[in-house]
Amino acid sequence: MIKNPDSRLVTAFESFSEYGSIAIIFSVSLVIIGWIFDIPVLKNICPNLLSMKVNTAGPFIFVGVSLYLLQKKRSDQRTRYIAHGCAFIVTMIGLLPLTEYLFGWEMGIDTLLFKEPPLTAGTFHSGRMALNTALAFLINGISISLIDIEVRGKYRPSEFLSSTAALIPLTALIGNMYGAYGLFGIGQYTKMALHTSIIFLMVHACILFARPDRGLMALLTSENAGGILARRLVFTSIGVPPLLGLLILIGKRVELYDAEYGIALLVMSSSIVTTALVWLSSFLVDRKDKERKLVMEDLRKYRDLLEVTVNERTAELKSSNVELEAFCYSVSHDLRTPLRAIDGFSRIVLDEYANKLDDEGKRLLNVVRSSTQKMGQLIDDLLALSRTGRKEMTMTEIDMEKLTNSVVEEIKPATVGKIPHIEIKTLPAATGDLVLLKQVLVNLLSNAIKFTGRKENAAIVVGGRTEDHENMYYIKDNGAGFDMQYAHKLFGVFQRLHTGDEFDGTGIGLAIVKRIIIRHGGRVWAEGKVNEGATFSFALPRKK
Repeated sequence: MIKNPDSRLVTAFESFSEYGSIAIIFSVSLVIIGWIFDIPVLKNICPNLLSMKVNTAGPFIFVGVSLYLLQKKRSDQRTRYIAHGCAFIVTMIGLLPLTEYLFGWEMGIDTLLFKEPPLTAGTFHSGRMALNTALAFLINGISISLIDIEVRGKYRPSEFLSSTAALIPLTALIGNMYGAYGLFGIGQYTKMALHTSIIFLMVHACILFARPDRGLMALLTSENAGGILARRLVFTSIGVPPLLGLLILIGKRVELYDAEYGIALLVMSSSIVTTALVWLSSFLVDRKDKERKLVMEDLRKYRDLLEVTVNERTAELKSSNVELEAFCYSVSHDLRTPLRAIDGFSRIVLDEYANKLDDEGKRLLNVVRSSTQKMGQLIDDLLALSRTGRKEMTMTEIDMEKLTNSVVEEIKPATVGKIPHIEIKTLPAATGDLVLLKQVLVNLLSNAIKFTGRKENAAIVVGGRTEDHENMYYIKDNGAGFDMQYAHKLFGVFQRLHTGDEFDGTGIGLAIVKRIIIRHGGRVWAEGKVNEGATFSFALPRKK
């Protein structure tokens, strides 16, 4: 499918289709009024021209209504049903006269509304539309019904059918322009009127312009060089040759020159117009090609500049990582040492000078020890978070069920209070870094144990399943839970949904979980309900 349509052209063509359908209804309404009140100028336009039959004007009403209702802005299903119903009526109206012509039937529909005088010019059967007119109605009715159908995503049968039908009125129009009576119709059958051929060509334009961003019309509305070239050539190639021929024919009829001179003049003028079109087309293509080359050159310069910028930023990032590693070492060594000293000396004071301290002094020293221990834990968690982003991963096949059991056995001794019942279901194997995924399970299970500590019948379930492209794992508990409106905060650094008085923690554990899972190309999420528990889930890509 051709991309980059010119939105202004698309809108203009759609508007033409809409207003064109209204113009069709209005024009044929005048013809019907001409038949009702016997106004020749409305029926024939000129005295020497053929009349448009009422049986022809009527179907045009349905054509106009159908095209009007099928505009993109009117997309409701009921409107579309009405539009397709009108198109079906047009198809049947075109089919009935064809059967009359082909089988010699007289169904009485030709004179149902109005009777034409006998021996009317161009009329073989009184009141009956021309054979070529009926064929055009049949094809256009089918074309309108298929207006939104696409084959293989880009070909529209409606365009091809309508274009085929357009050859019929185009032939009749040229016949009228040049006085070639034999082109008005087929054989000795009723001929097509001039205004009938014009309205049929309007119908063709309305069908094409109703969907200007699809099929062949997408080329005409494209902003690419092909679209610009098509717009320059197509209307010129359609309109100029007939006009040139008509002008030369008029000159011949008023005896300005003979037939040989007229033909020579036609050939010469056609050559001039064709040459001018070729030069114009070449100029347009050349200009677009120059513009494209300039854009490509600018893109190359920007790409080179981007590469330089990326290299500079990469170097800066490497330098920052070195500084970060140095900082982490400083944190792990320089900060831990004084914290241990504070904790150690506080413990010594409590042990050796307890008899010299009152209860308030002992309480304050215990607060100091507790705070230093919490700060030490915070430092450890920050270092762990930093290492998860820098650690080189070693991908292996991991028995998640076995790993979960080992993690449970490791964290049980460190659990304060009652250990909840932990059920481990069948877990699919995973592909990942053993150390990092173990950290995920440690953090999630530790959280579940912590937040079920106040439950009488605390229970934790670890399960998983295999889906199309990933393995799913979950840790479900019946603990404190959380409000889902704050779920987006769970995996952020230092984001906690419970106070320190309720549950201990640094607010980093879940951030570590998310970073590890993301590094594995997976995803992590949580669901919960206050006082009813929470479920933390993560998914890892399956090995291909």
